[in-house]
Amino acid sequence: MAKQVRLTLKMLADELGLSTCTVSRVLNGKGQQYRIAEKTMQRVLEHAHERGFSPNLVARGLRMKQTQAVGLVLPDLSNTFFAKIARSVANVANQNKFTLEVCDSQDSIDLEIEVLSLLRNRQVDGLIICPVGIDSEHLRILESGAPPAVLVDRYFPNLRLPYVASDNAGGAEAATRHLVEHGHRKIVCLQGLPNTITNVHRLDGFRRVLQVNKIRFRNYMIAGGGFTIESGYQATRKLLEQGHSFTALLTLNNLIALGALKALHEARLNVPEDVSLVTFDTIEGVDFFSSPLTTVSQSPRKIGERAAIMLFDLIYDRGGQDRGGQAVEQIHLPTRLTNRQSVRKLPV
Repeated sequence: MAKQVRLTLKMLADELGLSTCTVSRVLNGKGQQYRIAEKTMQRVLEHAHERGFSPNLVARGLRMKQTQAVGLVLPDLSNTFFAKIARSVANVANQNKFTLEVCDSQDSIDLEIEVLSLLRNRQVDGLIICPVGIDSEHLRILESGAPPAVLVDRYFPNLRLPYVASDNAGGAEAATRHLVEHGHRKIVCLQGLPNTITNVHRLDGFRRVLQVNKIRFRNYMIAGGGFTIESGYQATRKLLEQGHSFTALLTLNNLIALGALKALHEARLNVPEDVSLVTFDTIEGVDFFSSPLTTVSQSPRKIGERAAIMLFDLIYDRGGQDRGGQAVEQIHLPTRLTNRQSVRKLPV
């Protein structure tokens, strides 16, 4: 019985009457990049399919020094906002025939440094990172582009790294303006992790609207210190225990809102009859709440998709990370205020 000969790339190229290089580029998805004719690409793909030929990804990875894997580092996978980002990144990775390694830093700088080191040691071909956002020094090595990296949601203006984020200041302005237009002047902002860029920009938007409307700022009007349920709960409890007078809360993410709602419920206060509430990020099942929450909606799926496309452009060198003076790509996606039933109109 004759030994079956394994079809090679060269054999396939000979059968097609094309160069091995041309066939390789088509099968690796780089036909358009090298301006190979559409008819030629179609002929290569159809013939490869008929012959049952698929490139050996492991061998190709060794030759091209690629692992066909990208890493994704997020601060809290239990938050649906980051879970939606992960899903979109996974979809784009799948389309590019890459595996995705997802790590949860649990909002810990030490753990973030550890998982980034792990992913780099595994020689992933690229990284998408939503950093904790407090310290950037350990990310500076990524400015070299080896491996290419894209930041999402939280970023650092002092780093020359591409990023995709939301218009956080604009979202906070819209939310605060909505409360002011409904007669509220005693507004407390329950913040997230201090000094992170998302928190800083949202606080800027909040303060700006207060200033424009000549609302006197008092220190208690910014409370809390983390993007967590516990932070929202404890901050709201403390405000109530200390007897601070407020008619509305602006919470800077959905988890903080859930914590605030728990504290208000324990104090037998209702939304919006006793306290009005607007939050960043949609809460799953929000429409089923007794008073559906008015929200500042971001686009986590679009954030993840844009970041992943940006990363693969860098991996395939279609876009090009900063290589000496060129501006890196930086995208701010718009937010949207969705008015529901959690803000009471106060008499003037």
